[in-house]
This record gives sequence, C-alpha cells and structure tokens, in this order.
Amino acid sequence: MEKWLIYKAERREKYKPTGLKTFLTQVENKSKVYREGDIIKLIDECIANGWKGIIWDKLDNMAGNKSATGTKMADTASTKKGGARPMSYAEILQKMKEGEEYGQSMCSSDFIDI
Repeated sequence: MEKWLIYKAERREKYKPTGLKTFLTQVENKSKVYREGDIIKLIDECIANGWKGIIWDKLDNMAGNKSATGTKMADTASTKKGGARPMSYAEILQKMKEGEEYGQSMCSSDFIDI
C-alpha cells in the first residue's frame, strides 16, 4: 500500500484527505474478501502498467482468490519459523488510523495534498 502512495506521489497525483480515506476504506474492505498476496499483485500490476488507479474488478478474475468463508484471508497467513509475521493490510490500516508508525509516514504531505 505504501508503494502505491509513493507511486501516486511520483506521478504528482497526491490524495486529498477524503480521497485517502476512501482509498484506505477500499483496501480494508478488499482485504476482508481477497488474499493479501492477490491485492499486492494487483497493485504491482497497476503500477507496472502506469495506471492512474487500482482496477479492483481484476481481483474477481484471479482464479481462486475469494475467501469461501468471507473471513479475512490475511489472518490465515503463515509465519516463518522464528521470524515475525508481516503486517496485514488491516493492521497497517489500523496503524494509519491511529497515526502510529505507518500513518505518520504514509499520511505526510509527501503523499497527500493538504
């Protein structure tokens, strides 16, 4: 997600506060339905193709990516033995909302127009 915000800033397309909040809500909602890895692949594809936005509909076309139970796919991610589990989108979003480590850097004027 931070990669997407950096990409948008490089394109001189910073988010306004309302747009950033909407983007974060979209990512949060998608992370409840789709696997985190599929969301990351989609964002990488959108960046690689130079697109202005994330084409969320493409997630529907990825084979077998929907959760059958509707539970958050990020919560089922396995961790490497002896290593810390990477933060899920939901955890990053929570930190951003709380203004902690990720929120302070990702919500700075480098990424949004205030």
